[in-house]
Amino acid sequence: MVNSRGLAEQLAKIWGEPVTEVRQHARNLRENDPPLITSGGRGRHVPDMTADDAASLICATLGSRAVGDSASTVIGLKRLSANYRGSRIKPMDHVAGIVHRFIGSRLDMAKAPDVVQGLACVLELFEDEAELQRELLAHTDTDYRLFARFRIHYPDFYAHLTVGVRGKFHETVTYGRYKNPMKEAIRGCDERSLREIAKWLQ
Repeated sequence: MVNSRGLAEQLAKIWGEPVTEVRQHARNLRENDPPLITSGGRGRHVPDMTADDAASLICATLGSRAVGDSASTVIGLKRLSANYRGSRIKPMDHVAGIVHRFIGSRLDMAKAPDVVQGLACVLELFEDEAELQRELLAHTDTDYRLFARFRIHYPDFYAHLTVGVRGKFHETVTYGRYKNPMKEAIRGCDERSLREIAKWLQ
């Protein structure tokens, strides 16, 4: 488990961001009214971050044009309508069906109402990845690993989230309406970052 300061430091390390900026994003979200991440306590009583908190901080860090935009970025992203694009399973592949049954049954992206909760679902899946691998190994004799791709377009917010197992299945949700990419900045992360973040949440 990790508190907001520790999580900010890890995100800064993973993405090569100035640690002071990521800490400020966390502070902005914590001090918003109402708070956008878990707040309260001091010293040993500072609360641990949840997957939802981590997702909010990821969105603020990747989707803000300036440090002062943290809260408005997360609020704006959470307002985007979620569009579940469905699950694609490799046809005529028995193992793909098994992989989807084990992983897809734990993935609630279709039920998540906004990008923060959708990303939190993916982080929680990465928290369970080791257990899922053991279960799959017993049924498929192969050590499958998750992949994920998360992208935020700004300043006209749009987000794209995909997770699955390469060559077997994947699920995708988009948030908002896709606009002119030539006028937008795009930032994101993949399974390497999300897997590392999930470890700190355990």
